[in-house]
Amino acid sequence: MLLSKPQKSLIRLLREFGAVREGQAQKLLMMEYQDLRWEPVIRQLESGGMVRREDGCVKLPDCCPEINLLNAIDVMLLLNPKKIELFQKGIPPFSITLFKERNQMLWRYDVCSVSLGREPVINAALEAVNPKYRIMIFILEKPEQQKSLFVPCEHCFSWKEKGKYHFYK
Repeated sequence: MLLSKPQKSLIRLLREFGAVREGQAQKLLMMEYQDLRWEPVIRQLESGGMVRREDGCVKLPDCCPEINLLNAIDVMLLLNPKKIELFQKGIPPFSITLFKERNQMLWRYDVCSVSLGREPVINAALEAVNPKYRIMIFILEKPEQQKSLFVPCEHCFSWKEKGKYHFYK
């Protein structure tokens, strides 16, 4: 099947993440292709069996959405609503890693979902992290979790309440 550039970009995105929310896929593709019409892009891939739409997500046929990854993509889009140049699936415990220029330097932003009771595991993983030119964003289930995290570099915390993300340092 011949694919357009936006369709190839969507397939690349899904190969990296497995599944994304449909709105996330639209936003990410529209950053690259401003005049994009979503339905023609997705309809051909869906009818060809290359992707599926289920429960508000676009996914590869054999993949299941990871809620931590979906939330991390939401946060990434809130941090960079206009253009995201470089991003990739993160190395655990991070769900996603993106790169952004700040003060004429390329900074690494790591987004990490923190489940209740998982704070010691995150702390142990952070001991080996190089803090130079790095910012970490932690998505918490409850704001009180921040007291249990010991972060070696610049960071902020976020939690979702009533469908809206709140950020604080």
